[in-house]
Amino acid sequence: GYDDSLDAFLSDEESHSAPNSAAVTGDTDVVRTFHALDEGQSAADTVTDTISSTNGYKGFYYHFLGSDGLRKLDGDGVGSELSSVDTAILMMGILTAREYFYDVPEIRDLADELYQRIEWDWMLDPGNDLFYMAWKPVCGVGYQEPAPGGGCFTSKSDGSPLQWDYYTDEVILIDLLAIGSPSYPVDVDTFYAWNRVWGEFGGHRLVQSWNGSLFIYVFAHLWIDFQDLGEDGHPVEPVDWWQNSIEATWANWQFAVDHQDDIACDEDDDYTTYSELSWGLTAAENPCPGDEDPYHAYGASPSADPPDHDGTIAPYGAGMATMFLPEKAIPALKHYFGSTDLWRYRFGFGDAYNLDPEGCDGPCYNHTSFGIDQGPLLIAIENYRSGMVWDTLVPNPDLRRAICSIWHCDTIYLPLVLK
Repeated sequence: GYDDSLDAFLSDEESHSAPNSAAVTGDTDVVRTFHALDEGQSAADTVTDTISSTNGYKGFYYHFLGSDGLRKLDGDGVGSELSSVDTAILMMGILTAREYFYDVPEIRDLADELYQRIEWDWMLDPGNDLFYMAWKPVCGVGYQEPAPGGGCFTSKSDGSPLQWDYYTDEVILIDLLAIGSPSYPVDVDTFYAWNRVWGEFGGHRLVQSWNGSLFIYVFAHLWIDFQDLGEDGHPVEPVDWWQNSIEATWANWQFAVDHQDDIACDEDDDYTTYSELSWGLTAAENPCPGDEDPYHAYGASPSADPPDHDGTIAPYGAGMATMFLPEKAIPALKHYFGSTDLWRYRFGFGDAYNLDPEGCDGPCYNHTSFGIDQGPLLIAIENYRSGMVWDTLVPNPDLRRAICSIWHCDTIYLPLVLK
């Protein structure tokens, strides 16, 4: 999470835990780092350099970079993917720093250059206005859709394109940044190209995500304040995304309450971890040992796929929901702090825990700290407390242009710029 570290410097300065000079220095160093990283000039160059001498391509960044700042390789030499969503998340952090330190020319100018060099239209399928999830310079399993200039975009097991074709807050972020781009913009119709499928659970009706993970309803809301925007401009199915995320949060809480159990190890799909104070099913690592692929997109109904849940709870799930449902989220955070072994005083909450795992070998705790957990949790709490990150991004002209092409915000959003 470099995107999270950028926002963290701002929160430190706002709370007076770090001087302004330290915040300026910290954010300048981060932005300089990404500007200085040596991008590959073409897919051919990337392949020639054994796919290891680059960190990005066409302005996008690879999902994982090593400690040397270069594209991270797996043990078998297969490199990380060039990620549309991770680039978008990073860019939101960079643009936040741009606005907060607008009077620091170096941060402002480097941020503009980083944003303006992303070729959003290259990652977009012009036939359906959908973004691809990722790209690799060498085609292979999962990457079989030929890309302009070489390499391949993401594909499904049958070889068909794998794209952002179903609602998620992640695609909202990608679309807003791409629509607002001053250098490689895409048409506003991109925002209306993906599927909006309605679902219901526990009396809460919402546009559902594919797997029901709570983070999917959160990420765009970390930086954009949707509260007063109302419904978007979709010609057939307009949606109030703020209310949608509130309904998703209620449904997630209700799912945990409905699946709580008083008896451990009874081999049903109810679990003693779940309760009205322990909820927020979202992506995490299985905290119990022995899982060959510990990452799970844990989730709750409603969802397109049956939700994956096994009693694992990640505290950042409810923590992210503080801005949507503080009356449920804050008691949950107090519970994780005072009644579980999740808290560590240097890095905060661990990733996840499970009191009722398969095999009855619990309780299990994963004390690993992930930036992608801690960052959203802290940003959401700060927005609930002060609205700082939301307010910081309001003046950005490119995001404002994108937002106002989708929402009728001339009487709602634009006046905030002047406050």
